[in-house]
Amino acid sequence: MPGSNQAQRPAGRQPQSGAQTGEENTYGHYRDCGILPWWAWSAIGATVIACGALVFIAASPSSLDPTSSEGFDPAFHDKYEGMAVLGPGAEFSETVDDVPWDVSIAEVNWHATEQVASETSMSSPANGMRYVGVRIDAGTNYLNSTPVEEAFLFYYITPAGQEYTEHYCGWGCLESASTSATEFDGWVYFEVPAEIPEGGYLRVNLLYSGENDTLMEMQ
Repeated sequence: MPGSNQAQRPAGRQPQSGAQTGEENTYGHYRDCGILPWWAWSAIGATVIACGALVFIAASPSSLDPTSSEGFDPAFHDKYEGMAVLGPGAEFSETVDDVPWDVSIAEVNWHATEQVASETSMSSPANGMRYVGVRIDAGTNYLNSTPVEEAFLFYYITPAGQEYTEHYCGWGCLESASTSATEFDGWVYFEVPAEIPEGGYLRVNLLYSGENDTLMEMQ
């Protein structure tokens, strides 16, 4: 935040004995155009501070309108510094404890409230909220006893930079698609404000890997 500098009242020039009349002495303090009165300096200082604050607000992702679809770029956000950003259709690949994992986004349902009600054990969203659903394909070529929900955490980042955590359910969500527990196919759901526009990122956290999270762009 820009500092706040207190303006100092400029000292007036001392009248020279016998050199000025009374009238001249009254206005002599302001005759030098290079010296502004104290109230002018205060106004300039306030304007500079206000302009600096506006620049800071405009540059801060946390101040963005949550209904906006423009302005957020994770590359310029301290929270996501060092995270890889994958474009639409790209596959996430990472290894933890010699177990390789691959994750891809198969489908996105931006208005999944009815789907949640009919296909899952989850409750209805709160007033003014809706569900966003992301169908995920996840798998490993290594016989793995770790369920996918214990290997990953998923988050949804809106186009304006707000982040929401995954909602879990007893049935109807991401689960094993095979008896070998190496292939997973299903949905993860996020409860977001109803006015949030489509778009954003899926944040993928592979637990215990020690690696930075990865952001997958959603369309």
